[in-house]
Amino acid sequence: MPEIMINGQPLVASAGQTVLEVARQYGLWIPTLCHHQGLGPYGACRLCLVEIKAGFRLGLASSCTLPAMEDLVVETDSLIVKNARKLVAELLLARAPESREVRAIARSLGVDKTDIRPRNELCVLCGRCVRACKALGVHAISFARRGVRRCVAVPFDKPSEQCMACQACVVVCPTGAIQATITPHEVEMVTWRTHQVLQRCAICQKPFVTSGQQRQVDKIVEAGHQPRGALCPRCRRQETAQDMAVSS
Repeated sequence: MPEIMINGQPLVASAGQTVLEVARQYGLWIPTLCHHQGLGPYGACRLCLVEIKAGFRLGLASSCTLPAMEDLVVETDSLIVKNARKLVAELLLARAPESREVRAIARSLGVDKTDIRPRNELCVLCGRCVRACKALGVHAISFARRGVRRCVAVPFDKPSEQCMACQACVVVCPTGAIQATITPHEVEMVTWRTHQVLQRCAICQKPFVTSGQQRQVDKIVEAGHQPRGALCPRCRRQETAQDMAVSS
């Protein structure tokens, strides 16, 4: 296993770990926004910058994408790192001044205000929603346009037939930029202008899954187990328990 030096401390890393993962494993704080444990390295927000002193190309690098290599020497709290993170925090604060998460991160870095003209947006282009949608094999949303007009959108800004209203994008969004509304009959992805009807459990008749989610489940569940997909989690557990009792 590789041994790296972080802030003068020799730390042992597991194979495949990043510098961010090693630092957090040993209780060293590094701020992040675009990083999500379930989505893998991305390096978009640049809040997790560290300074490389030896063992790799010297200078600043995003710790969430930097492999923990043997003899790597990094600093997470040097002056150049602090200044770089403060600049990133100011840019984020100007883009999304109403975001509670952005304000909290900025305060933790000593930034309470910025002289940059505010844009009053919520989306900070962290890419979490796009990556979550891609991880589910749906690809309903993606980045669109370039430069200052860059945004996350559905194709052609029209209601997406691919979106299954699973709300994974809502869950992973750190700023609350993605809105969804749930009623007893449907899920409306307000941001993507998409509606999905809720299907009912075959046993208890409670609505629990959208039609899009059911189609996605049907694609990956073996044919012999398809009826299970029409059951809510509670009824599925009960059915499984009964099957196990009979088989034993």
